[in-house]
Amino acid sequence: MAGPPERTYVSSSRKRDQMARILLIGQKKDDTKGLARLLWRGGHRTDLARSDSVLLRMVLSRRPDLLVMSVPDPVSTLRA
Repeated sequence: MAGPPERTYVSSSRKRDQMARILLIGQKKDDTKGLARLLWRGGHRTDLARSDSVLLRMVLSRRPDLLVMSVPDPVSTLRA
């Protein structure tokens, strides 16, 4: 069963039309939401997928330029 549609961060500015469409993949909302916002602020169009079925649907329908998979950091080595 397909879950609810995932969140898409989009801006209507012309600059964003020229930037990359990036699909972020992660099971937890917090794993991808912050990165999506940072990329969006940088001018990219970002989509979030949290399940295999949503991922496949988004890849086929939105044709992202880049896929980014969120991998947990169990020992917090990436946090300052």
